[in-house]
Amino acid sequence: MNYWHIQLHPNNRANFPDKRIREILEQKGIIGLGEWEDGEQTRNQFADRMAIGDIVAVKQGSTPIALVRVTGNAYFERSVDDNFDWFPNRRDIEVLDFYQKEYDFIIPQPRGTLSICDNLNTATSQIIIKWFKM
Repeated sequence: MNYWHIQLHPNNRANFPDKRIREILEQKGIIGLGEWEDGEQTRNQFADRMAIGDIVAVKQGSTPIALVRVTGNAYFERSVDDNFDWFPNRRDIEVLDFYQKEYDFIIPQPRGTLSICDNLNTATSQIIIKWFKM
C-alpha cells in the first residue's frame, strides 16, 4: 500500500470551491485527473503506479479535504460534466474520512496535482499516515 496526495481542480480553480470537491467524492465516489499538455507523466502514475488499496489525501493546496482508499483500476470516462466532474481519467474510491476543523493540520506540500509519498519520513507523509491511523 502506498500513500498519495492529489488536488482535484479544473483550470479555473478560483471558481471551484472545496465544497464541490466533497460533493464529487460523496456523489460519484471517484478521484481523477484532467487532460493537459505536460501531464502525461502524472496521468501515467495515476494509471500505472497507483493501486487498489492505496490511500490518498485529497486536498486543495495545503487544505485537506478528505482521505480516501482506491477501490478500482484507472479508466477513461469520455462523458464528463465540465461544471462538476470534469476529469476523464478516473479511479473509484471509498471515502474514509472528511477533514474536520478540529483536526487542526495542513498538508505541508501544497503544490502538485498528484504526488506519491515515496519518503514516509517527510512531514506530508507523516500527516497522511497519522490521519489514516485515526
